[in-house]
Amino acid sequence: MVIAQNVALAFDKLYYLEKAAQNQVLAMSTGRPLALVPDHVAALACEQWRTYPEVAETHFTALREILDEEGADYAR
Repeated sequence: MVIAQNVALAFDKLYYLEKAAQNQVLAMSTGRPLALVPDHVAALACEQWRTYPEVAETHFTALREILDEEGADYAR
């Protein structure tokens, strides 16, 4: 379950959680030792993500536009 201030943010959080899980399972399926990202690189990426203006709304709007082009049946 995901909760957030709005639908776009909740969708974004769940979307990227799923993508991270997929990547982890894929990486682990190789059977090779995983190389962890250094803490300073992870911290920088986190800070850059948090300061990106309205990223969730932009992402959600783009996905809705794709759905609209494919057919607006989802809106019913």
